[in-house]
Amino acid sequence: MDSSYNLSHLNNETVLRQLTHSIGHDRQQEAKILALIGEVDSRKLYADAAYSSMFAYCLAELRLSEAEAFRRITAARAARRFPILLQKIVAGELHLCAIKLLAPRLTDSNCAQLVALATHASKKTVERRLAALFPQQLVEDSVRKLPARRESMAGSLTSRLDAKPEAHNSLQLTERQASTASPAVVADTRTIPDQARDTVAPLATDRFKIQFTANEALRNKIERAKELLPVGASDLAAIFDRALDALIGELERKRFGSERGAKVAKKQSAPVLEPVTSNNSTPSRDRSRTIPRSVRREVDRRDGGQCTFARADGLRCSERRALEMHHVQPFARGGQNTVDNLTLRCKTHNLYAAELDFGSRMMQRFRSREPATVYDTAARRA
Repeated sequence: MDSSYNLSHLNNETVLRQLTHSIGHDRQQEAKILALIGEVDSRKLYADAAYSSMFAYCLAELRLSEAEAFRRITAARAARRFPILLQKIVAGELHLCAIKLLAPRLTDSNCAQLVALATHASKKTVERRLAALFPQQLVEDSVRKLPARRESMAGSLTSRLDAKPEAHNSLQLTERQASTASPAVVADTRTIPDQARDTVAPLATDRFKIQFTANEALRNKIERAKELLPVGASDLAAIFDRALDALIGELERKRFGSERGAKVAKKQSAPVLEPVTSNNSTPSRDRSRTIPRSVRREVDRRDGGQCTFARADGLRCSERRALEMHHVQPFARGGQNTVDNLTLRCKTHNLYAAELDFGSRMMQRFRSREPATVYDTAARRA
């Protein structure tokens, strides 16, 4: 152990004084870190480093835990809108947990009120005060895995978790929150990375606790499914297992035309008439943007179902969710829908490549206009 951390020789007064000084220095560093995270996030510098989101960058590159990344990204984005939060951190009047709770609610009109509400307050106190100002009946979706213990202990642990819910596991506003939040808040928070929404905590070796809020329509569908299913197959786990089999099969069939997807879809639902598409990898004369399913399957197989963007040192983006087909030679510049000209990219790196090809101003126009118009314009300029 480094001798500089052995403080047994210090008297009590010196220990307390140095601790106070270190905490003050730590607050200044925390504010600087948040400012830097906000700047990296705003400039999307994580994309060039082969990460699909700021959250992924914080986990893999900065070696932060999920909780640290969540709190700091949330606080950093809030601080870019309301710089007073950084001043309050340096002054020791606000902590990251308080800012994380305030962030979804902060607006220009209530910032001063909410900051005052959270000043020098514990997390529990801030939660109670916010609940009084913004009462909500709905709960956040959560997924928890049970620890491998005896059934009685697992039940005891479950009850404790229910009595003391964990912090929010989402960096995005849910639809129900979005309906009550101001437009400014919704626009500012919906871009936070999807990865942070998923939290799995141990409950049992092979069991997960899944909890979410359902509206009346969904509840009625569940009750109807229970009525139609045999008694032994009408529990919620069985219902959602079968429903997800049907959904996954349909999505796989639509995206890749997979045999498994076709079989599941045929078994779970009525036949679906598919549009006739050519399996030829050569684009038709009408320059259709439709990519044949056989080509999609081959690209997915070759790329291993993972974003292919890699930075200079070879580190590859690890994103596997919501992947998009990226044209190596842009479609607007004559690129074909062939296996050799297509590769998998996450949304972040697909957009990043488009900005390199056409420029950021062009892509801003693309997001505000019809895609066909933009691509036609790009093709004429090329």
